[in-house]
Amino acid sequence: QSVPSPGMVVPNACTLEAFVPASPKNIQLCTKVFPASPSVARSYALPLGVLVSPLAPTESGEPVPVVNFGSAGIVRCRRCRSYINFMCMFSDGGRRWRCSVCFFLNDTPADYFSPLDNESRRRDCAERPELCRGSVEFVAPAEYMVRPPMPPAYVFVLEVTSNAVSTGALYNMVQAIRDSLDVLPDDGRTKVGLITYDSAVHFHALPPGEDAEPSVIIVSDVKEMFLPSPENLVASLAECRPAFEKLLDRLPSMYPLANTQSAGVSSSALGPAVQGVSLLLERTGGKCMFLVCSRPTVGNGAIRDRASATLTKEKERALLNPENNFYKHTALEFSRNQICADVVFCPPPSVPFVDVATIAPIAKFTCGEVHHFPAFDAVRDAITLREAIKRDLARETGWEAVMRVRASRGVKCRDFYGRFFLRSTDLMSLPAVDADKTFAIKLDFDDSEISKKDFCVQSALLYTTSRGERRIRVNTIACPLTPNLAELFFHADPYATVAFMSRSITDGIRDRRGGQPRSQ
Repeated sequence: QSVPSPGMVVPNACTLEAFVPASPKNIQLCTKVFPASPSVARSYALPLGVLVSPLAPTESGEPVPVVNFGSAGIVRCRRCRSYINFMCMFSDGGRRWRCSVCFFLNDTPADYFSPLDNESRRRDCAERPELCRGSVEFVAPAEYMVRPPMPPAYVFVLEVTSNAVSTGALYNMVQAIRDSLDVLPDDGRTKVGLITYDSAVHFHALPPGEDAEPSVIIVSDVKEMFLPSPENLVASLAECRPAFEKLLDRLPSMYPLANTQSAGVSSSALGPAVQGVSLLLERTGGKCMFLVCSRPTVGNGAIRDRASATLTKEKERALLNPENNFYKHTALEFSRNQICADVVFCPPPSVPFVDVATIAPIAKFTCGEVHHFPAFDAVRDAITLREAIKRDLARETGWEAVMRVRASRGVKCRDFYGRFFLRSTDLMSLPAVDADKTFAIKLDFDDSEISKKDFCVQSALLYTTSRGERRIRVNTIACPLTPNLAELFFHADPYATVAFMSRSITDGIRDRRGGQPRSQ
């Protein structure tokens, strides 16, 4: 019979031979054992936490097994609402099961009943992925849907000022988008749109058909942003691809450098462009990608120049905080409407300050990403930019997602680090979560000891696949408890601990005075 390795628990619901633990790429604790009491945790001093990458590919490359409970419904604990897993224990001949998180004794649904063997394990445990695997995906029934799954929508918002044209940032961004069209979801549901902006906002219509020609509608009064047309601004990629490719091919020549310089087009209406995207995607949600090469100077979201040649330490720290809250407030509106925003900063050497700290919250609170190419040089940065955009669009993405992490009774999830909006005390809103996103959650005791011998953490991600299927990705991990401080240090995971600390320090650095780092 197999013997568990140090730091590994024996699963309760299946045999050790049949057990397949969750990949550390998906869920990982900072220690391979967990303190049994608050006093041991306080003496440990290092952070106790869990890192979760819910959609990261597994180390083996095998797909996560999908379980469909059908009309019977997913088996969950009645008290804490955690999902049934390999650490749950069955009793009373299989008619009841004990939750591994809150230890509540639940009745087994009639459709889920199976007799037990002489070791109190279900006879069908090896045939049930949820009982023998750390990672599993459930097909979500209708009650897990607020609305029917929306098609994936991608809107590209590109700056066309002289700063964007002169450095080649616009040209390389357009080429990156064109090269990435074949890696977008290709089931016929994907939609695309394109907006450009300088001192005005330009909406590009994409009619369907092989011979269709794209058109542009310019909104020059950016103080009161509105949608100039309800049709073809976000269109099916399968139907409008000829028009979209024509637009991408023509776009760099539509804004030649000589014209932008002679017209003095260096003003940036990024804020109104953000408002335009919000209006465009407010009913369906989706993903938008911004190219930013200049500091916004026109309309809502304009930012004053805070750069100074004589910066004191105190003034330098102030630059880490936003100059205004326009982009943060817009990000919260994006999150409510299931809109994710990525921002690509490509300022030229002549524009050393675009105020990333003020604009970046639109990505942070919508589960987006920030790509920063300071002093953008097309010769040096073009390949990196194209590969970053292609990776951004090609990776597995979950839409309209929310995630919750639960821990064994006696331990609570206290602090959350990552790119999300915390909708309630522990519910993370993720408009578009991808395979590269990692979240760090700090674990803290409730001033009471854990009453069982093992510690369990479970993450549950409710999301929509790019194919329009509503799923729940569940990752569960368990480890032994120890009252021994030396054993806790011996089993500490240095890589996970440093990864956790780097996230917590980065998130908190804006709130500290320079030269006074907080001890961990």
